[in-house]
Amino acid sequence: MRLPQQVAVTVWAWAVSCEAAQMTFPTVCSAFNARGDAATVTISGGKFMLRVMPGGGGEPISFPTPNGDNIGGALSCRLFFDKASRYVAVGVRQEQQPYLLRVLVADLTANSWISRFTLEPKASGSSYLDLAGFLDGNPVLAVAAPTYGRDSAWTFPFTLFTIAGEQKETLAMQTAPDYAELRWNPNRIDALHNRILFFSTRKSCALLFLPISQGKSEEVEIDGNEARAACDAMSAIAFPDERTVITSATRGNTDPVTVVDLPSRTAHQLVLPQAESGKFTSVDEGSLSPDGRYFAVARTIRSVTFFGNEREYGTEVDVVQVSPLKLIGKVLLNSTAAKKSISIDQRNGAITVLSFNFKSGRWNSERLKVQ
Repeated sequence: MRLPQQVAVTVWAWAVSCEAAQMTFPTVCSAFNARGDAATVTISGGKFMLRVMPGGGGEPISFPTPNGDNIGGALSCRLFFDKASRYVAVGVRQEQQPYLLRVLVADLTANSWISRFTLEPKASGSSYLDLAGFLDGNPVLAVAAPTYGRDSAWTFPFTLFTIAGEQKETLAMQTAPDYAELRWNPNRIDALHNRILFFSTRKSCALLFLPISQGKSEEVEIDGNEARAACDAMSAIAFPDERTVITSATRGNTDPVTVVDLPSRTAHQLVLPQAESGKFTSVDEGSLSPDGRYFAVARTIRSVTFFGNEREYGTEVDVVQVSPLKLIGKVLLNSTAAKKSISIDQRNGAITVLSFNFKSGRWNSERLKVQ
């Protein structure tokens, strides 16, 4: 099958210095909203910068580090829009104090920060916090505190905050079943649909959903080899809508993408193209377009040298359509691209792939035609 060709490459106008990018390795994350606005966060040298490129064009809006604040040595960042595309929230965990969570919220209609606050775990056994996003898409932030208790059970308390940083309530703790596969990953949180995803270890493949707020736990068992591949996924997980889960994972010598339809308890699978002879790929991250129609899988391209060492050649971003499941095309990024920076958007018959390059210190935008 011949893939559509890349039709445009845009290097956006903001950047950190090349020296900073090479020496300090900025912490970066990005996201698109339903309007097509692209938000990027770059944390480097103790400085924090949120920039938003309007989907309709025009100059980017900059949100520098709030006065009196200092954010440096970041381990990770997570970026979320609310459903109305008015607010953007950023969660940052720092290297020196990884158990603390820094949260910053900006109002895009006022082009200004409206709050910033720092949280620390209160539950015994919890070592860190994760910003889960806007609960049900509303301007209410959910923060998770995965906790390992004395009875060897994992619980997942969530606390809700207003966009001003005021605590609304601490929700009743959800306890994962003892047969749940418990490698914690914040990508399993689906705040938009008020749930967390786990996988069963006692059956061939069962998807376990625990509610964040009100609601009942749900277990959906799927038959077939395609479904079992979904249970291997760690980072490349997304929720196109309330009834659908899409995953990708390296399984043996292949990288399948699996779409699970929850009401019908069925799964469909597409195996991504293999690397050229002498090389192999492994799935790293996934990104869903805001409309839920397209999913991007970031795969690292590697080879094994004569001495048994691995050599990395770059990142291949494969874009698939969720329904019906099919391959749209791919974008090749070099080995200095930040995999966790990748996000995608779809509109006007094209897919935009956004990523950060450590070597150039720039955010790059590439487009694929949808055919």
